[in-house]
Amino acid sequence: MDTNKISELYKTLMAFVENGDEKGARAYLSEHINELPEDLKKKIMFEFFMEAVDIDVEAGEQKVRLQKEGMSAIKEIDKMTKELNDQKKLIDVRASIASNS
Repeated sequence: MDTNKISELYKTLMAFVENGDEKGARAYLSEHINELPEDLKKKIMFEFFMEAVDIDVEAGEQKVRLQKEGMSAIKEIDKMTKELNDQKKLIDVRASIASNS
């Protein structure tokens, strides 16, 4: 591959990076990946794949964490509901005793 072409691609890519435009850099890299040497293309594709795996793992961990928090909240609600029902029964018993006296 022509080193001038690689240099041009690199300069354009770095302009995106220096401006903090990660989406633009990714889009540019995706559009021009076939213009890169095969070994570099494989390395970049591998990095994209690993990033996707990391994102998937992180999403799975977040899902598990949310499920655990949800179960804790449900248990707490159940506990509070039982306490309220017990208090209602106590009030009902006291009211029944008071009305029978």
